[in-house]
Amino acid sequence: MPFLMSEKSDEHIEDLRRIAGEIKIRNFGRTIRLYRPIYVSNYCLNDCKYCGCGASAKGRRKILNDDEISSEAAAVKADGIDAVLIVSGEDRQRSSVEYLSNAVMILKKHFSYVGMEAGSFDADECRTLLNSGVDSFVLYQETYDEERYASLHKGPKKDFSKRLNALQIAADAGFKSVGMGILLGISDWREDAIALASHAEKFRKKNWTCSVQFSFPRLRPPSDRNFPDFKVSEKDFEKILLSFRLIFPDAEINISTRERAEFRDMIVNTAATTMSAASGTFPGAYSDKTKKKGLRQFQIHDSRTVSEICRVLRKNRLEPVFKYWDRAFSSAI
Repeated sequence: MPFLMSEKSDEHIEDLRRIAGEIKIRNFGRTIRLYRPIYVSNYCLNDCKYCGCGASAKGRRKILNDDEISSEAAAVKADGIDAVLIVSGEDRQRSSVEYLSNAVMILKKHFSYVGMEAGSFDADECRTLLNSGVDSFVLYQETYDEERYASLHKGPKKDFSKRLNALQIAADAGFKSVGMGILLGISDWREDAIALASHAEKFRKKNWTCSVQFSFPRLRPPSDRNFPDFKVSEKDFEKILLSFRLIFPDAEINISTRERAEFRDMIVNTAATTMSAASGTFPGAYSDKTKKKGLRQFQIHDSRTVSEICRVLRKNRLEPVFKYWDRAFSSAI
């Protein structure tokens, strides 16, 4: 893996693209799965130096009630999306496990697939979320450099070991799908990518019935200005994605709306299998008629509509997929 992400691999980039593309088609066909995040709360007790919703950030805070969650669901469903990711800041008084479970049950009335990214949980909490209908547990380590991690975080998230063990707790509780990743731009990307690959390999060996999805979000303005020494270029970003496609041929790899439309259109041919579409990164982003933007976790780059994205995918002989799977199949196994 070090060679794949080194400067020496630049002269072989076309070969890497070709091989990665062949692997992707062999394992996933010519399909691209589309999903959308739904932010239910931007209240957070953490104060991460890279996040737009940190505890010290100034701006409009909001947590969605039942009716607002339903309105968000209806707006997302109207665009044809059938898979969503619930996103919430860590504030266990406001966005408690009971609140999140209730949000899941509301969304499951609209969508066949609901993932969750809302921090770490203990075993009983994971089982509660799983029983409410969560299909995938998503948690990014951000960086595997423990010293660097400590310098970037304040609040419950500061516990490096707790976060590192959270995915195993989720798997032990019964989750059959987890999402893992690193935040590119806050630390040495090569070291973090190698550490993530090692973590994933060990996790998969122990939890061989659990599928793994990878995400590699890059810092977006204005947060990226705070970390000038760790910027990740598109060229290096592509290396990471190609490397993970080669090493983990059957794993889902996500590409988010943080990236340029042109880059996203290119990388789905070689490495990425899922992509977010027409994302909003604050509570009420899709249905709030007042258009009052709350604190956003990050700025998006690809602002195309779902229809526009699908049009380009089909032009490139790729088929957008809206429904991931149905629980009726798993219950019959």
